[in-house]
Amino acid sequence: MKEVRIESPAKVNLFLEVLEKREDGYHNVETILETVDLFDDIILKETKEGIEIESDFPSLPLGRENLAYQAASLLKERLKIKRGVQITLDKRIPLASGLGGGSSNGASVLLGLNRLWDLNLSYEEVFDLAREMGADVPFFLRKGRALGRGRGDELQPLPQSPTLYFVLVSLGFEVSAKWAYENLKGDLTKERRSIRMILSALKSSNTEKIGNSLYNRLEEAVIPRHPQIARIKERLLELGAKGALMSGSGPSVFGIAEDDKRAEEIYGKIKKDFEKVFLLESLGIS
Repeated sequence: MKEVRIESPAKVNLFLEVLEKREDGYHNVETILETVDLFDDIILKETKEGIEIESDFPSLPLGRENLAYQAASLLKERLKIKRGVQITLDKRIPLASGLGGGSSNGASVLLGLNRLWDLNLSYEEVFDLAREMGADVPFFLRKGRALGRGRGDELQPLPQSPTLYFVLVSLGFEVSAKWAYENLKGDLTKERRSIRMILSALKSSNTEKIGNSLYNRLEEAVIPRHPQIARIKERLLELGAKGALMSGSGPSVFGIAEDDKRAEEIYGKIKKDFEKVFLLESLGIS
């Protein structure tokens, strides 16, 4: 049976400012996205017909609400494909955690089926399909580090240097991105944080400046409801992280370390307090 295996990475947001709400229901944002070396593994096997998803992750939806399913369905519909696919998802990225696992799975299935079914779609053609599926999906086609505007899918690749080292704490609950955006307070058009500081810090490769420039507007909505996020940020800083931030709509929290050795030291201390802690680093463009 013909099959394709593909790694589907997580992301963190080093910066996330939320701007005005759009007519399509999304918000305009300015964000810096960074893939990290935490992966779901995906196996695609060609079948005679239909779409079937298998996973050992008990709470993972396996039908049309799953972006991997949507990716296969979109390709079959647009290109009139009669063949089917069995999708096996070995999940390591926590669900609804601000790490983009679902979007990454959707992008990975688009790329994988392009190979499995010998579709020979160009990057631009796959990108257009990815944009239909969600704001974060296009980013995962190329990965690496990028500046995102609009819904987050107007992407400008950024230099991959410096490599960043992360200690990430995943909490045992989910946060809805829709809820987080809807519960932001204040005038989003006036109270705006400039992205220039972190772009300058990344250009300088100064980890301390990068840490000081981390920002996520969605913390204003999520932390009042889940104050443990703020406590984890404080703990990461106490242990020597140069900066700490909630990723995306949360609740995952990461700290940036000055180098891999310091990251290992922080990881060794904080993993005693939490069930899911990851030692990660930047993942370049694939």
